Amino acid sequence: MLLHILWMILKFIFIILGVLLGILLLAVLLVLFCPVRYRASAIKEEEALTRIQADGSVSWLFHGIWIKIHFADQKLTREIRIFGISLESLKKFRGLFRRKKKRSRRPEKKPLPKKNDRQKETASIEQKNPEPVSHRAAQEIKKPDGKSAFETEKGQRPKSPGIFSRIRNKFAQIGKKIQNLKKIQNLFKDLKSRFDHWKSLWEDRRIRDALKSLKKETAVVLKHIFPTKIHGELTLGSEDPAVTGMILAVLGMTMPLHKNRIAVNPVYEGENILIGKVILKGRIYGVILLACALKIYFDKNIKYAISRWKHKEG
Repeated sequence: MLLHILWMILKFIFIILGVLLGILLLAVLLVLFCPVRYRASAIKEEEALTRIQADGSVSWLFHGIWIKIHFADQKLTREIRIFGISLESLKKFRGLFRRKKKRSRRPEKKPLPKKNDRQKETASIEQKNPEPVSHRAAQEIKKPDGKSAFETEKGQRPKSPGIFSRIRNKFAQIGKKIQNLKKIQNLFKDLKSRFDHWKSLWEDRRIRDALKSLKKETAVVLKHIFPTKIHGELTLGSEDPAVTGMILAVLGMTMPLHKNRIAVNPVYEGENILIGKVILKGRIYGVILLACALKIYFDKNIKYAISRWKHKEG
C-alpha cells in the first residue's frame, strides 16, 4: 500500500514535469518557426506636405499578439491586442479585481522641540552686544606691528624683480616649452604605434577571413529581414527640373532593393508635387537569426579576431 502511494506521487510529479517540458518545447518551437510579420504603408493624396497618412503593424503567433501604429493629421496613435482583446480592456478587467487601497490618515504634526536655556542665553547676549562686521575685519587685517595692510600697501611700492629672478623665469619658460615638445613627440609615437597595430590586424589572413564570414552572415540576415513584397506608385516634381532629375537619380540607386516595384512618374511642369502610395510586407523567422548567430559564435576566425582585439599588445 505504501509503495502504491509512493508510485502515485512519483507518477503525478513526472506528469507535471512532462507537461512543463512540453510547454517549454512548444514555446521554443513557436519562437523559432512562427514568424513575426510586419506591414507598413504610406499614403499622400494631397499636395500639402503635412497631409500624410501612415500605418504600421507587427503581429506574431497568427495575430495572437498584434501591435498597430497609425499616423494621420500629425497625430500618432497605437493599439495593442492580445488574442483579440485590447490592452486597455485587459487593464480595466484587471483593475476590477484589485482591492482599493485604504487611504492612510495623515499623521498629526508634532510640536517642535523647545530651545535649550543655553541657546536662549546666547541669543539674548548677541542681541544686546552686536559687533559690527567692519570692526571685526579691521582687527583681523591688522598686523603685529600695529599697521594695517592698507597702510603698508600705500606706504611701500612693490619691488621690481632682480636680474637673477628674471634669468630664472626665462629658464623656467624654456623648460615648459621643452616639456610641451616632449608631449607632442610622445603623441606622434602613440599614433604611429596605433597605426602599426591596425596595419598588422589588417594584414592578418585569419582576421580577413573573419570579416568575410561576418559580412556574409550579416548579408543573410539583412536579406531575410528585408520586405518580401513592395509595391507602390509615386508622382513627384519640383519647380526646378534639375532637382527632379537629381531625385530620380537617387531613386534609381534604390532599384536593386525594391526591384522596380515602385513606379515613379516624374512631372516637369515647374511645380512642387509629391503624391503616391507605398505598401511593404515582410516576415522574420527566429530560426534564421539563431542559425546566423550560432555560425558567428562558433567561427574560429571570429574568436581569433576578438582575442586579438582584447589583447592589443599581443
